[in-house]
Amino acid sequence: MPEVIIRGIPVNFPFEPYNVQIAYMEKVISCLEAGGNGVLESPTGTGKTLSLLCASCAWLTHRKAQMQAQLLSKVSDLGCSETLKELNLTLTGNNGDKPEGMGLAQNQLSLLFRAPKIIYASRTHSQLTQAVQELKRTSYKYMKVSVLGSRDQMCIHPEVSKEESNAMKTVLCRVKTKSKTCHFYNNVDKKKEEVLGIQDIIDIEDLVKLGRKLQYCPYYMSREFNTAADITFMPYNYLLDPKTRKNLGLELANSVIILDEAHNIEKVCEESVSHSLSNTDIAMCIEEISQVMKNLVERQESGFSLIDDESQPPDFTADDLTLLKILFLELEKAVDDLPPGSTYPGNFMFELLQKADLTPGKRNLVIEALNKIVTYLSTTGSSPFQRKGSALQKFTDLMSLVFRYEQDCPSYTEQLKISYKVHVSMDEDNKKKANSWSVSRAPQGKIVNFWCFSPQFGIGHLVAEDIHCLILTSGTLSPLESFISELGIKVKETLENPHIVGDKQVRVAILKKGPDGCELNSSFNTRNNPNYLSSLGRTLVNLSYVIPDGVLVFFPSYGFMKICQESWQLSGVWSQIEKNKPIFVEPRTKNELSEIMDGYYSKIQDPATRGACFMAVTRGKVSEGLDFADFNGRAVVITGLPYPPFKDPRVELKKKYLNEIQQSGKKTISGMQWYMLEATKAVNQAVGRVIRHSTDYGLILLCDARFDSASITGQLSSWLRTRIKRYTEFGPLVKTIREFFRTAEKELPAPKGKPPPSSSISFPSFSGPGTFDVVTSGQKRTYSQTKDNDTSMSWSREDYLKPDDKNETAESTIGSSEQSSVGVLGALEKPTTIIDFNETFIPSPSTTKSSSSAISSSEQQQQQQQQQQQQKKRKLKIVPLKFFNPDPQSSCASTSGLSETSAKPKESLESITDYVKQVRNKLGNDACSKLKIACSDYKKNGNLKDLHLALKAIFHSESSQSLLKGYERFVKREHREQFRELIALDEILGAT
Repeated sequence: MPEVIIRGIPVNFPFEPYNVQIAYMEKVISCLEAGGNGVLESPTGTGKTLSLLCASCAWLTHRKAQMQAQLLSKVSDLGCSETLKELNLTLTGNNGDKPEGMGLAQNQLSLLFRAPKIIYASRTHSQLTQAVQELKRTSYKYMKVSVLGSRDQMCIHPEVSKEESNAMKTVLCRVKTKSKTCHFYNNVDKKKEEVLGIQDIIDIEDLVKLGRKLQYCPYYMSREFNTAADITFMPYNYLLDPKTRKNLGLELANSVIILDEAHNIEKVCEESVSHSLSNTDIAMCIEEISQVMKNLVERQESGFSLIDDESQPPDFTADDLTLLKILFLELEKAVDDLPPGSTYPGNFMFELLQKADLTPGKRNLVIEALNKIVTYLSTTGSSPFQRKGSALQKFTDLMSLVFRYEQDCPSYTEQLKISYKVHVSMDEDNKKKANSWSVSRAPQGKIVNFWCFSPQFGIGHLVAEDIHCLILTSGTLSPLESFISELGIKVKETLENPHIVGDKQVRVAILKKGPDGCELNSSFNTRNNPNYLSSLGRTLVNLSYVIPDGVLVFFPSYGFMKICQESWQLSGVWSQIEKNKPIFVEPRTKNELSEIMDGYYSKIQDPATRGACFMAVTRGKVSEGLDFADFNGRAVVITGLPYPPFKDPRVELKKKYLNEIQQSGKKTISGMQWYMLEATKAVNQAVGRVIRHSTDYGLILLCDARFDSASITGQLSSWLRTRIKRYTEFGPLVKTIREFFRTAEKELPAPKGKPPPSSSISFPSFSGPGTFDVVTSGQKRTYSQTKDNDTSMSWSREDYLKPDDKNETAESTIGSSEQSSVGVLGALEKPTTIIDFNETFIPSPSTTKSSSSAISSSEQQQQQQQQQQQQKKRKLKIVPLKFFNPDPQSSCASTSGLSETSAKPKESLESITDYVKQVRNKLGNDACSKLKIACSDYKKNGNLKDLHLALKAIFHSESSQSLLKGYERFVKREHREQFRELIALDEILGAT
C-alpha cells in the first residue's frame, strides 16, 4: 500500500490519497500529537472515514513505538537488571495489580507505558459497521478491535431476547448472570481464549453468529475484547451516558475519542441528559407497587412460604412497598396540580420531588429499593399481562439524572437552573398509550418534561475524564463557528475541506419558480396553497423526464409530504410521475424501511423502467446513513427549508435559552440564528446522499425561493456555496440539466451495474438550424436553432411535452413516422398546424432513423431547402397537455394574452360528480348529503361565508383537509381568492 509521511509519521493508505485526504489526515494527526480538540468537516464521498482511521491508527502505531523506545531508555538510565519481559511482568503484576514494594522508578515506568486507546463512536450501529469494514481494507487490520453493541443486537438468550423493552432486557440479563442461570454467559470464560485468538476483525454480526455456534454470550464476549483493544467502536449514547459508561466499565482517561457523523451531536448531548415523566407513568408505578403487594398477600394466604419457594425471597419488606406507594401518590397529586403549558427553571424539579419527600439525601435508598422491586417483577411475572417494572425503571432513571450527586451541590444546582427547563404539557397520546391500569388513574394526561438546552452537560463529562483529545467530524458541520460555540469546548484544529469531485460532476441550482411561473415557497403560509402544490408537482413531473435513474425528493416534514401526496393523487400529478419513475415513500417505522429500500433499488436496476423516485423527509431515516451512489441517486430535490415547528414548546424554550446566554455576555449564537441553522444543517445532510465517491455525479436542486438569500446560502457547506446557480425561469434550468447529464455520461466512467435503457430523457430536440415560431395558448414564442440538437428557447409555462405510454424516449422528433423524416420543420406544410399532445405519441429515435434512411440524399437536400425558405413563416399551434396547463385564474399564473377559450382547452381535474364520489367513499353518505345541500344553497344565494362554514363542518377531520382545499375549483371564479384566504386563516388559527 502507498505510504505518505504526514508530520513525520508514516501513514499507509489503500491507494494514493487525494489532496483533500492528505489535508484531512494532517489535521487529525495534529490533534493527536498536540492533545488538542478538533472540529473537522469533509464532505461525504471524500473518504473521510478511511482517512480518519488510517491517520489515527498510524499515529497510535508510531506512539507505541516511541513509548517502547522511551521505556528501554528509562530502564537503562535506572540501571534495572531485569529484562524487558520481566519488567513488564513486574509492572503489571497479577491481574494488573501493582505488586507490593514497587518503587517510585517502577511506578513511573508503569505510567509511561500506558498507551492511549482510540474510541471511535458514531450515531448508529450501521454506521459503525461501515467503519469496521473500512478498517478491514487498510494495512492496520492487524490491530486489536472491539465493537460494543447493546443487548438488542447481541443477546441470544431465548427468554431475554424476546423482551421488547431494552430496560427490561437489562434487568433480566443482570438477574440471570448474577444467579449464573444464563448458559451463554457461563460459557464466556470457557470460550474466551478460543475467540480472542482469532486474528481477523470481528464485528457485531460475526460475534453473534460465532456466539450461536459456540454457545457463548456475544454481549459479554465483546467486553472481553474491549479490555485489550487498541480501537473500540461504540454508539454515541454509550459515551455520553455516565451510567452506561459505568456499567460497561469504560475508562476514558488518556483515550482518543473520535465522534464521527457528529453533525447532530449537540442534540444528542442534550437528549442524553433530558427526561420526561407523565402522570400516566406515575399511575403505572403505583399499579406495579400494588401488584407486588397483592402478589405477596396472595402467596401468604395460600400457605406458601417465600423461603420454601423455589425462587429467592424478596429483599424488601411490606413497609418498603407502603412507603413507596405513598411517595408515588403524593407525587401524582403534585403533578396533577401543575397547570398545563407552564414552564419553570430547571431546579424546580427538586421542588417537585420534594413534595413527595424525595431529596438528594434519600437518592440511594430509594433507587436501591426500586431496583429490588424491578428485579422481583421481571423475574416473577409469568403472565404477559403482568407488569414487569418498566415504569419503576423509568422513574429510577429520572432520579439518577436529577440527583446526579449524592449531596447538595450549589454549583450543580445553579447550572441546572440555567441550562434546564421544566415544561408541563398535555399528553395528546394518553388514550393510545393508556392500558387497563392507567385509564382510570390518568384521564387528563400531563407530561413533566425535564429538558436540557446546553450540550455542554452531555459532552462536558467526556472532557472532564482527562482524555487525550476529542475529534468531532462529519460531512456537514458548517458553519463551524456556531457549532463550536454551542458545544462550549476549546478547539485547537478546524477544517472545512472542499469536495473531491470536479464541477463537471455536480450541479447545484436554486429554482425560484415552477413551470407555470408560480413562486416555490414551502413556508407555513403557502404550503397549503393549491396553486403552490400544483406548481411543485408540475416541477417534479417535468424533472422526472429529464433526470435519469434515481431521484430523491426531500420534504421538510412528514406532514407536508402527506399534504403533497394527497393533493397530487387527487390532481393526477402522482400518476404522471409514476409513469416515468415508480414512487417509493419513506415510512415512519424502521421495520418497513428495509423492504421499501429493496423495492427502490430493484426498480433502479430494472431495464423496463427509467429509474425510480424516493420521497423522504429531511432529518428522517433516509436523509442519513443510507447510500445512494451512482444510478441509485442522480439527483436530490429539496422541496423546502425544514425549519423546526415554530410553536413547539421545546423549540421556543431553546431559542429563549440561547438569547438569555447571549445577553449574559457569553459568546454564543442567538435563538433565531440557531433556528435557521437547524434548517440548513438538515439540508446539508440530505444533500450528501448523492455524491458518494470520486467518480460519482449528480444534481442538487433547491426548490424554494427562500434559498436565494445570503443568510441561507452562507450556512450551506462550503463545497456547495461555490457552485450555486440561480434560476428564476424553469426553461433554462431544464436546458442546464440536459447538458449536465449528457456531458457526465460521456466523460465520466460508467459505474458498475445495469442502468435503465434510456438514462438521458429530456424534452424533444429539433433537427436543422434556423428559427421558427410556436404559438401556445395565444402566446407566440420564438425558438432559435444554431446547430443540431442545441435548442435555445424562450421558455413559456405551457411548452411541455409528454412521452407516450410506451416509454418511448422524448429525445426524438415530434410527429408521426411519416413526418419524422424531415423533422418538425418539414411537417409544416400549412401556415398553421395544430398538434394536440393529449393524443400524439413521440416516436423513438430508431423509428426516425429508419424513416430517414428510405429517402434519397437528393430528396433530403431538396426538402432541407424548402424548410429553410418556409421556416420563418410557419407557425405551430400547440394544444397544451391537460395536466400541464395551469389554471388561468391562478394567482401564480400569468394570464396576459390568454383568451377564455385558449385558457380552458379541457377540464384538467375531475368533475363535481367525481368529487362527490370521493367524498362519499371517504366520509360516507351523511357527509355526501350535507355537501349536496351546501352546494345547492351556494348556487342559489352565492353566499361564500355560509358555504365556508358548511364545508368546515363537513371536512372537520385532519384526513379530509385535502378535500376541503380541493373544493376551491368549484367555487365561483370571483370567490376563489377569498376562499383560499379563509382556508389559510383556519389553518393559522388551528396552529395557534
